[in-house]
Amino acid sequence: MNLQMYNRGLPKVDQPLPSNYYPELDITPLLEDDEVNLYQSYISILWQIVELGRLDIYVHVALLSSYLTNPHVGHMEAVHKFWIFKKT
Repeated sequence: MNLQMYNRGLPKVDQPLPSNYYPELDITPLLEDDEVNLYQSYISILWQIVELGRLDIYVHVALLSSYLTNPHVGHMEAVHKFWIFKKT
């Protein structure tokens, strides 16, 4: 599962996650072990970005960080949306 799989010509968005996104309600399948490691790496990168000053994504990263041990496919898709997020 990589970024190219999710890059379907999506337009840039104004916020990384929609206001009606509830990761605790995600019923997509769990990620495989290697994908879990990739998810954890992405969250680690996002935390470093927050520490460098991108406080606008702090709450979203914290929300997705609570699923580090058992992330679902929907959580990975949500993390991928950070890479198409543009700061206005």
